[in-house]
Amino acid sequence: MIGTWTVEGKGAVLCKVEASRCKTHHHGDFSDLNAVAQITKQQGRVFHGIFKSKYATEKFVSTLGHDNATM
Repeated sequence: MIGTWTVEGKGAVLCKVEASRCKTHHHGDFSDLNAVAQITKQQGRVFHGIFKSKYATEKFVSTLGHDNATM
């Protein structure tokens, strides 16, 4: 899975703090998400990397399901 992956989706956000302090990959109540997931390391089914959209960048960790197809 190591490499750079394009991510597209739709989402919604309800912030419990004022909007200027709400750090999220989505903008506004409803939004389209266009981002990049760069997977930098993998060991078996476990991997991690950096998720970056135009609004935020964050590190992430995830795992493939036992079927090796889902997360």
